[in-house]
Amino acid sequence: PPPAPPPPPHYTLFESSAASDVYKRQGWGDRYEIGYMLPDVDNGWLFNWTRYGVGESFTVRRERLNRLNIDDLNGDPDNIGPPFGFIVPAGDGNNLGYNRRFYDIQDVQNMFSYNSYELNKTWRLEPYHYGGILEPMIGLRWIRFNDVNARQDYVSALDLVPYLDYPNAEKLTTYTALTDNEMFGGQLGFRYFKSRQRFTYGGGLLVFFGGNWQSTFSNQYEDITSYDNIGEDADVVFQINQSIAEFRDRNDEFFFGFDVRGEIGYQLTKMVSMRAGFQIIDIARGVWRGGDGSVIAPGGKDQDVQMYGATFGLNLNH
Repeated sequence: PPPAPPPPPHYTLFESSAASDVYKRQGWGDRYEIGYMLPDVDNGWLFNWTRYGVGESFTVRRERLNRLNIDDLNGDPDNIGPPFGFIVPAGDGNNLGYNRRFYDIQDVQNMFSYNSYELNKTWRLEPYHYGGILEPMIGLRWIRFNDVNARQDYVSALDLVPYLDYPNAEKLTTYTALTDNEMFGGQLGFRYFKSRQRFTYGGGLLVFFGGNWQSTFSNQYEDITSYDNIGEDADVVFQINQSIAEFRDRNDEFFFGFDVRGEIGYQLTKMVSMRAGFQIIDIARGVWRGGDGSVIAPGGKDQDVQMYGATFGLNLNH
C-alpha cells in the first residue's frame, strides 16, 4: 500500500485572507498561527493572531480658491525656508506631487480595523475509522475593533451662498468619530482534518463571547484660509486651524459570535503544504460603530459585523 500521509497540521506560521464585510467593501488581512502538540499525551497549545482592515470612502476633489501657486509651479517660490528650500508654510504651495492646489473632500462609507488574539488549549482525539481527526479546543479571545466615521464639508467665496466670516476665504470642516471596542472573553470549538494522498481537508468552528468595553471620541475640526484675491497665484493672508465640539463617551456591552473555517491543503514536501479555503467571522452583537452622534449621524452601541472571504497561504510542520 502507499505510505501513510503525514499527520494533519497543528499550526500555521503564515496565512493571508481577502474578504468583504457587512457593507460589501473589499479588505485585506493576515492570519498567523503557531502552536505545538505533545505526542505522548496528544494535547498542546495554539496561538492565533488575525488582523483585517477595510477603508472605503466617497471622495470629491475640489479646487481651492487660488487654483495654483505659479511661482511654485515655475520652481521659484517667494518664501523658501532652509535647509531644503521648501515653501514656508508648506500649505501655501501646491499639493505635494501635483502642480495645483485642491482638497479631497471625503465621506467615509465603511472604515475599521480588526485585530483578534487567541490562546487555545487543544486535544487531539483518536483517529476515526476512515482517518479523520478531531481536535476540541477551549481558550480566550481578545478583539480590538476600531471604527472610523468621518465626513467633510467645503465652502468658499465662489459658492452661491457663502457663509464665511472672512472675504476671499474658504473653509474645510472635518467631522470625525473614532470608536474603540475592546472585547475580551472565552471561546470553545473544534478543528477536524482528514488526509487523502497528498490532500488534507479540514474545517473548524469557534464560538466566542464576553464583555466589550467601548469608548468613542468625536471632534469637529475647521481649516479656514483667507486670500488677498480670488484666482490663480492669490497669496495666503492667514490660516486658522481650530478644533471645536470635542466629545467623549463610553459604554459596556456583552458580545458573542462565531468563527467558521473550511480549507483544503496540498502537501508539497514533508514539512511544507499549501492551503486555500474560506473564513467567516460573525460578531452577532455588541459592537459600537459610528460614534455617539455629537458631530455626525449617530451610530449604534449594539451592532453586528460580518467578515467573510477567501484565504490562502502556507503551512509548516515540524
